[in-house]
Amino acid sequence: DEGIGPEGAELIGQALQNSVDASLTQLSIGDNPLGDDGFRVLLEGCKASSSLATLDLGNKTDWVEGRGFHLGVKGAQMAADLLRVSTSLTSINLGINNLGSE
Repeated sequence: DEGIGPEGAELIGQALQNSVDASLTQLSIGDNPLGDDGFRVLLEGCKASSSLATLDLGNKTDWVEGRGFHLGVKGAQMAADLLRVSTSLTSINLGINNLGSE
């Protein structure tokens, strides 16, 4: 079992984008092999959510462009952009991820 993979992350992201009456306030999806596309779609869904306040991507979330089992610089930048544009998100956990040195 690999947990929530790219397809699962995409489904969650799409559900967040299409939810009219959202009540989800916390999402913990760390320690899962999300892949590039799954990560992107998940973050797009989080941008669209009007209720999500806390997103946990901690504990080595896998993103392929992050070069292995961690977010990397680009993934951290995407998460920071999400925090900047979201109207409801107040916290993102990126703990235990190799974010790089840039």
